[in-house]
Amino acid sequence: MSRHEQARAILEALFQRRPPSEGISEARLYAMGREYPPDDLGVSFGTVMLEEAEKMALEGRLELYRSGNAYYFRPRVVNKTQ
Repeated sequence: MSRHEQARAILEALFQRRPPSEGISEARLYAMGREYPPDDLGVSFGTVMLEEAEKMALEGRLELYRSGNAYYFRPRVVNKTQ
């Protein structure tokens, strides 16, 4: 499993356990990634976590929003009422 696949799996599990209204800050995701060693080129796993969270936001799976001076990610809630 690549580092990006690993990061995506961690993010998916993390957001499944949280209420849709509860976001996670970029800083917190980066800090969580620091618990893992950097790759051979010195790239932090926190950077990989943020890249994957941003990709998931572009795919419409997560919402990126700002609150105060921080940016947060939270699951995108799809309104299924018609």
